[in-house]
Amino acid sequence: MSTEKEQVSIIAKIFLKSKKARALIVGLLLVVLNDKIGLDIQAEQLEYAVYLVCAYLTGQGIADHGKEKAMIEASNGSEG
Repeated sequence: MSTEKEQVSIIAKIFLKSKKARALIVGLLLVVLNDKIGLDIQAEQLEYAVYLVCAYLTGQGIADHGKEKAMIEASNGSEG
């Protein structure tokens, strides 16, 4: 039986393999670090960076949805 620490490690490895997850983490870190340690990023620039991350996540989500649909159609086509 695995320990809680091992389970967290496994989840972290799976989560960090995702490009969307990494983009989200970078975006969140940018906002948090700018606030906490003062990265001197202007609010407007930070807003644009957040928009960019949102657009990337939306685009990747749409692309992933298309991949899933294509995989389902391909598997259905090979069966019959």
